[in-house]
Amino acid sequence: MTKTPLLPLDHISGIIEMALSDHVSFSDIEAEYGLREPQVKALMRANLKSGSYKVWRKRVRDFSDRRAHYKCSKRQRDGRLDLFHRQKCSDVVHLHL
Repeated sequence: MTKTPLLPLDHISGIIEMALSDHVSFSDIEAEYGLREPQVKALMRANLKSGSYKVWRKRVRDFSDRRAHYKCSKRQRDGRLDLFHRQKCSDVVHLHL
């Protein structure tokens, strides 16, 4: 299990608030509080009810999947689809070179 450092209660509240927001990424939380994604997940698991944690994780996963799809689609529309993204984006069917 990932260890989370001892944090003041106001920091824990701020991290939870940021993590629950759909507009804040794990990298934003890391920049502000120094916690990486596994540590944020451990903190959320320890401080949310089990059902709330599961709903949050599903929302985070779904949101990241949509973001990855959007990035792939946007790159394809902009004509900047490179080799890396061709391999990463299995949903891209037509390649315009």
